[in-house]
Amino acid sequence: NCDDEGYMKKLLFGLCLICALFVVACDVDASGKSRQKVVVKSPDLNDYLANLEENTPDDPYVIVVSEPEKMEVHDALYNNPRKYVSLSFVDYENYELYFYKCVNLVSIEIPEGIKEIIDGAFSQCVNLQKVRMTDSVSRIGNSAFVYCMALNDIKLSINIESIGNFAFLECPNLETIILPEKLTSIGERAFDWCSKLKEIEIPSGVTEIKSQTFYWCLTLKKLKLPATLVEINENAFFNCPSLLEIYYAGSEEQWNNIIKVDGWDKSFHLNLVIKYNCTK
Repeated sequence: NCDDEGYMKKLLFGLCLICALFVVACDVDASGKSRQKVVVKSPDLNDYLANLEENTPDDPYVIVVSEPEKMEVHDALYNNPRKYVSLSFVDYENYELYFYKCVNLVSIEIPEGIKEIIDGAFSQCVNLQKVRMTDSVSRIGNSAFVYCMALNDIKLSINIESIGNFAFLECPNLETIILPEKLTSIGERAFDWCSKLKEIEIPSGVTEIKSQTFYWCLTLKKLKLPATLVEINENAFFNCPSLLEIYYAGSEEQWNNIIKVDGWDKSFHLNLVIKYNCTK
């Protein structure tokens, strides 16, 4: 009858709409587990997440956001805090990443064309574990990853020139990070309270270690410093009790000429050894 015919038309229209909005693919994680990857247009992301079942950070929904818009994507995640997601992006233009307090963001692939991680972009994303950057990124802003408590796997762009103040403050699960050769500036307290960070190599473009840059890096054992270093500021390595060796690329004379503000080495290990002319 007419009612049945009308119902079928509405049903078909709804199915077509869903197909137009969401494209399903297959994604395989590091463990070999197959997951659904869904492409969702930015304006529809909030409704899509709202209709999903609650999950855990160990099993996030894999979503590709199409035509992303800064606050649409942020608000969709912020409004659905119990729907944990892994994000990547397609069909973007002039997109600015911003995920402040998106506690359900587990991993993210930063797309080509993004030039900077703006100030506070991932601040308090407490379940963010994995970040992949394309090499278009040249700057990490102030407090960009502050309080990312679960962050343990990050690959930086090779073209990053500056890392802002407090950029990785209190990322207590970050054990390793490779700083790119083009880096020239590391902000104050950039790695403050990265308590599991085990070793760090400062690139030759960096001439100053600023105040409290590696404050309370409790398990930092190995530090490589360039011969180009001019100044080490107050409390730069405050309370790094595990630090046993500093590998310095220059000579002992060059080391002695570095400006070292009182307290730069406060709370070092008593048996700290500085090795000179270490170029590898």
